Amino acid sequence: MDTKILDAKSLSQANRYVLLHSDKLSPYRQEFLESERAVYGGIQISKRTEDKWLVEKFPRWLAKQVPKMEVEQVDADVIALAKGPHKVVFTYDGLIINGFRVHTKKLEQHRKTQNSGVMVFADERNYYGNCIEIIELNYYERFWVIMLRCDWVNIKSPRSMKKDANGFIIVKFSKLIHAGNRDLDDPCDLDDLYILASQAKQVFYVEDGKSEGWLHVIGVKPRDLFNLSVETLVEDDEYPQCDHQIVT
Repeated sequence: MDTKILDAKSLSQANRYVLLHSDKLSPYRQEFLESERAVYGGIQISKRTEDKWLVEKFPRWLAKQVPKMEVEQVDADVIALAKGPHKVVFTYDGLIINGFRVHTKKLEQHRKTQNSGVMVFADERNYYGNCIEIIELNYYERFWVIMLRCDWVNIKSPRSMKKDANGFIIVKFSKLIHAGNRDLDDPCDLDDLYILASQAKQVFYVEDGKSEGWLHVIGVKPRDLFNLSVETLVEDDEYPQCDHQIVT
């Protein structure tokens, strides 16, 4: 475990993902959307437009609600979320999450084992990636959120994901999606480099042998289940328990 100061852009991206996926903030997201819709009167607003509002405006809107929240004495966790995380974050080379051992891609450079492959289900489809960083956000000492920063395969392009002759999925990491910028043609295609660690499932990538650069995706089952507990990976046989509470 180490610490570092997260740059402003990365901190904003990670925090935004937390705010848009926290169950505790669901009523506030709804309140925000209702306030935005009111500006347009009775005009029908598309979900795509509302998603764009959430991405671009919700974090700032939520932060402005803090004084009102404090007067109304709302849940302290909600206030901590609205204020945002500290810019100093913990970083890990590896963790055990939900029974999966996850390493960063950098750590694998010195190991024979592969544990950086991850998959997340979102928008009714699977996304495949490699974990490049593991961070822990600190929300005013109220709770901590473990997040994975990943390189994501561009699953929308047949040059990055397809099925082989036997119908199995193969991917290529030469073309990435969510590379830190928003797709101007699809404003709802977020620059979601980060995901919640609790969302991740582990996969392995095996070279296709026939097609250079293409990798077969192999799913794995967890050894155990840890719904909210996360253990820090120090050595292969040492797994001290992380006592930080994770609230989303």
